[in-house]
Amino acid sequence: MYVHSELRHKPKFQAIGVRWVRGDAVKLDEVTRMFQERKAEIGLGAKLVNPDKRLGISIHHGELFLVYYMAMEVKNIQSVPEGMVAFTMSAHHYAVHTYEGSTDAFWKEDSDYYSRGNQWMKEQGYEALISKGVPWFEEFDQPEFAPGQIVRLQSNVPVYKLVPGFD
Repeated sequence: MYVHSELRHKPKFQAIGVRWVRGDAVKLDEVTRMFQERKAEIGLGAKLVNPDKRLGISIHHGELFLVYYMAMEVKNIQSVPEGMVAFTMSAHHYAVHTYEGSTDAFWKEDSDYYSRGNQWMKEQGYEALISKGVPWFEEFDQPEFAPGQIVRLQSNVPVYKLVPGFD
């Protein structure tokens, strides 16, 4: 497993995809399947930035409430397929944690991947904005995160720099 972390500024971007809320009657794997079946529709009404990259965008509201979007980045939003949503991600500084390796190893060690990223942020003096309702997102270079694949995954966590002496 390879994990690398760095700070990057990302400009605002737009995306179109499907929405899932924790607790919905529809399970996340069903939403994933639906997205896979319908993602070609996104490119019909908007120019895709990278047709091979899929985004998983999460917005946490407290401990239990999670809104998740499975989406693709678009250059502009001209039309949104029925049953999908469009949104804009604000520009931020992100702690970007990159994983390269097999999906099997990731699922066995995913807590290690996230722990390493959190440790890096702490060592660098950054704090995540996730608890303040700022979305974070993951970029997948594979259409599916299926068993036995070699993948590249990037977690983009919005951060701010802690100032020594101010807690």
